[in-house]
Amino acid sequence: MRTTHPLQPPMWSTIRFRIEVAAAILFFLAAVLTLAEPTWLEWFTGTAPDDGSGSVEVSITVTLGVLALASTALARVEWRRALTAGKGG
Repeated sequence: MRTTHPLQPPMWSTIRFRIEVAAAILFFLAAVLTLAEPTWLEWFTGTAPDDGSGSVEVSITVTLGVLALASTALARVEWRRALTAGKGG
């Protein structure tokens, strides 16, 4: 008889959970990198879309931070859903 760990979610759920965690990590790292090197946009495009004010970089950082939080929340919901489904309820 095969037994599973009580905290292990069903297989169908782990793929979506892993994608959401990976997205959260990538968005977080991108936000941190944008904070650490705010001139990457000018370097990458060769232009200053905000004329050097930094407003574009701030909006990119805020957007990436919000996306990281949203991905984290989605991953948490998916994990809880998997635990509930694993308990048969």
